[in-house]
Amino acid sequence: MIPDFDENGNLPPGVHFCEWDEFVDRFGYNDGRALLITGLQMAMEQLQAAGCRTIYLNGSFVTIKPDPVDFDACYDRETVDFNYLRMYAPRLLNFYDRAGQKPNTEARFFHPTNL
Repeated sequence: MIPDFDENGNLPPGVHFCEWDEFVDRFGYNDGRALLITGLQMAMEQLQAAGCRTIYLNGSFVTIKPDPVDFDACYDRETVDFNYLRMYAPRLLNFYDRAGQKPNTEARFFHPTNL
C-alpha cells in the first residue's frame, strides 16, 4: 500500500510496495502522467520478459508534482537475464546516456547495483 504524502508532497522515506492498479490509480491522474505510465508499462513488460520481478521508482513522478517529465527507476537484478535485455531491450542497459533511454518510455533507469 502506498502511504499518504507528507506536508511537502513527498512519500515518506522507505520502500513502499503496491500492485499495479494501485500505482496507476494513485499516480496516473492526468494525461501527462498517464502517458508516462504507458511508457513505464512498456519498460516493465520488457524487464518482466527478462525475468525481473521488482522495479523501484523514485523522483518527481512519485510526488504530488502535477507534470513530471519522466520517471526514475531501478530494478532488482537478481533474476534478470541480461543477455535477453542486450538482445531485445538494449535501451534499458544504457545507464550512462539517460537521454538515450527515454525514447518511447520516458524512462531514466539507473544501474541496478545502485540499490
